[in-house]
Amino acid sequence: MALRLCIKYLQSREDLADCSELIAKRHKISLEHSLVAELRHRLATPGQSLDALKFLQQSSTELSLFDDHLAACTPQLHWEQVVCHSPDSINQTASQPLRPGPRGGHQMCIDPSNNVIYLLGGWDGRRDLGDLWRFDTINETWELLSPDVEDDGGPCPRSCHCAAISVRRQELYVFGQYIDREEQTENSTRPHLFVYSIARRAWSMVAQNGRGPRLLYDAQMSIDDEAGTVYISGGRAMWLGAIGDLYGGLYAFDCQSRQWRTLREDGERRGQCPSDTRFYGRSGHTMVFMPTTKSLYIFGGQRAGLHLADFLRYDTSQDVVTLVQHDAMCFGGPTAGFTQRGSCDPTRNEIYIVSGIVKETAIGQSKIGNHLWIYNCNSETWRLAEVTAHCESMSPLPRYAHQTHYMFGGNPASKKSRARLGDLWRFYVQRPQADDILAECAFQLRCLHARDLAARNPVDGIQFLRSVVAPTVLQERRHDIRAYEQLVGMCLRGAPVDALTRKRVTEDIFRFIREDLRGPSVALESLALKVLLQSSSTRTGSITSGASPTAAATTVASRSGALM
Repeated sequence: MALRLCIKYLQSREDLADCSELIAKRHKISLEHSLVAELRHRLATPGQSLDALKFLQQSSTELSLFDDHLAACTPQLHWEQVVCHSPDSINQTASQPLRPGPRGGHQMCIDPSNNVIYLLGGWDGRRDLGDLWRFDTINETWELLSPDVEDDGGPCPRSCHCAAISVRRQELYVFGQYIDREEQTENSTRPHLFVYSIARRAWSMVAQNGRGPRLLYDAQMSIDDEAGTVYISGGRAMWLGAIGDLYGGLYAFDCQSRQWRTLREDGERRGQCPSDTRFYGRSGHTMVFMPTTKSLYIFGGQRAGLHLADFLRYDTSQDVVTLVQHDAMCFGGPTAGFTQRGSCDPTRNEIYIVSGIVKETAIGQSKIGNHLWIYNCNSETWRLAEVTAHCESMSPLPRYAHQTHYMFGGNPASKKSRARLGDLWRFYVQRPQADDILAECAFQLRCLHARDLAARNPVDGIQFLRSVVAPTVLQERRHDIRAYEQLVGMCLRGAPVDALTRKRVTEDIFRFIREDLRGPSVALESLALKVLLQSSSTRTGSITSGASPTAAATTVASRSGALM
């Protein structure tokens, strides 16, 4: 590494460039990929900017030049309101509602193969609801499938239940509900699972066989559609006469045999695997099944009044619970919270979590947030998506008890209010593409070519600007109008392009290229300065060696904290 840095430094010095070649040949070190070296040569040669651009366009796909840069880019969050909320009084003017009324504590499931979303139940601030809706994501229309599914043999009106959809079997699974203590009876607290056949539009009920969960509310449900298994985790347990905080464990339901299995009781740890972590139930958490890893990912929630920020993974094939992160915030992730909602993208191995009620650790209180966190299962890293300026004016009100990728309804930011929201939003996570980088490079290289032409004949440079560069600026890059105006002035003067300008353009383009192809990104001067500073710190430490070890350790810790 040190030798590569030295070669890079010598290469950057025109008077020492020959030395860099001699050292590289003697030690058989290739600082850059041959195609990247060829690109650098063309960028440094006057009059070859367009050739360099064509070469860059051809090599970008062949070598995946921009993969590392694209992966490091912060995702952009774009919210879009799908259906404007109408007051419930307007909703009810027709013989049947035109769209779902405001609510919280409902459940939504998306069927991506048929481009539809199902919404069931919830609490409108006065009563539990039992209506079932279907939303067409293509035509953006709601359809009322049933005003009360209990009349069709389905579950009674409810809220705080959990649900999942089997796309393969075209079945909707519903479990649990919240019941006020004074309304609990032996019959109402029986833990029934309801199954809705989408094709037949018919409900069936699966009785408890003694190996599944008790009645739960604020639990989470996910499905492994390929294996035909429904998973339920956590939730607050309810049964007649129960006292204290009781939580559900981890359970599996076989869609074919209609049988339950208890994978973990609350607080249980299986002894078969040394790395297995004790599983503690919680409520209001998020759980996502990732098909590519055959794992359930569980984050956050609340237990005994405490907001949790731990991140768990349950490997369904190995039957092992792993503590991925004891506190996600320490690893750049979301803070402790309640009613976060999650979804996933198996093609990117990413999990998306929209915050609900988050804990403010500085003052020990809670607030409602509206942030999107992205967890990459491959790199095991978190990233907070940036909200664009346009998106800030169009983003939904902060809420909790909502559902995503599409988000409907929920409780507004005021937790004391009995009002509920009834608007529908969806978000897109956008990242720069290779074409975006090529467009940036093309703009810089065409500007450089215009200056090269103008150095020989200003008229040729101006004509190139008007015919090639100007249309791009006016249509796609209006933020570069100022730079374009300055470029026109340079071309009129016919000033030649100096070596420093070519070097700057080269560095701007090379920052997009993978480091393993273009050599180390750190500069030798920066590394030398870092070594000098460390050496100075060591000498300073020896002078103050009379201080106690505890005092020295405290000093280092406080500095580390300041740097963080």
